[in-house]
Amino acid sequence: MADFKDIPFLMEDTRPPAEVLPIPKGVSIPVSVQATAFQERKTLVPTKCDVCGKEEVHIQCKSGISTVWTFAYCTECANKGAEPYGVLVAYNGSQFSHNVQEWDKPTTQLHYHHSHLVQTSCEVAKKSISDFISDVRKWIISEEAEMIEYGHKDEVYHTVQDNPEQVFTFAELAGVFQKCIDPRYNEMVAVKYDNTMVLLVDYKGNSHLFQRRGDNKFTYFNRVEFVPEGDLRLNK
Repeated sequence: MADFKDIPFLMEDTRPPAEVLPIPKGVSIPVSVQATAFQERKTLVPTKCDVCGKEEVHIQCKSGISTVWTFAYCTECANKGAEPYGVLVAYNGSQFSHNVQEWDKPTTQLHYHHSHLVQTSCEVAKKSISDFISDVRKWIISEEAEMIEYGHKDEVYHTVQDNPEQVFTFAELAGVFQKCIDPRYNEMVAVKYDNTMVLLVDYKGNSHLFQRRGDNKFTYFNRVEFVPEGDLRLNK
């Protein structure tokens, strides 16, 4: 039998521990939103109808598109079986993600021409079936473009981190890493590292230190975690 102690954990993070710096005074710490268990609300609630936008007492119930969604429906929209148009477009577009050619097939579109759900939802939104077909196509293409852009950013992100000796210009980093706009963070880095480092923020919002290698040239140094004063990690 194999000794699992000798098998490296494939997902092990081999990067060095993040540099820990205190949050500058005067900077507010964002409060994380705590996830709460789903609770059924009252059957009737005074709010806007998510389908037509009318303000009156509405029925709060599960969506006909997906049981994980809950929307507010006025009596008229509920009786029609209509759903929010934008949600309907996004949901159907997601079913054909990265496959606009399949969506463009007449046999695929014919199904939606005869869909009661699509017809009634378009009617309430004052859209035609052709509008719906076109809007779903735009959603698919937009999603594909976003995924391609994200893939490119992710590739650059990992290339920079995996090659700490490679020199990058800011133009090569732009779009993936950007300069920190808060001067208090920049001042802290300048004081601690005597202007040998620059703080850049990645497209995910995480902070990183880059070592200056000349005018507008940098090499990757390390990640940074900003923590409140008094955090025990600051004592290490």
